Amino acid sequence: MKHKVGDTVTIRKDLKDGTIYGRWLMGWWMVEFIGYTTEITEVNKEEQFYRLNIDEEVYRWTDEMLESV
Repeated sequence: MKHKVGDTVTIRKDLKDGTIYGRWLMGWWMVEFIGYTTEITEVNKEEQFYRLNIDEEVYRWTDEMLESV
């Protein structure tokens, strides 16, 4: 995992819904956040995802979905 809690990241603009990035699906419900810059609030190394301070910390985001700021 490339990032840690507190890191600022941008959700990549070229993501496509229905595509798996890493181990997790980019769902249509996540598309509204594409291009946003936000902070990482949780790192789950075991299941390989991040929670972000943008979507009420509901969705799973992966390294492949994010860009460092």
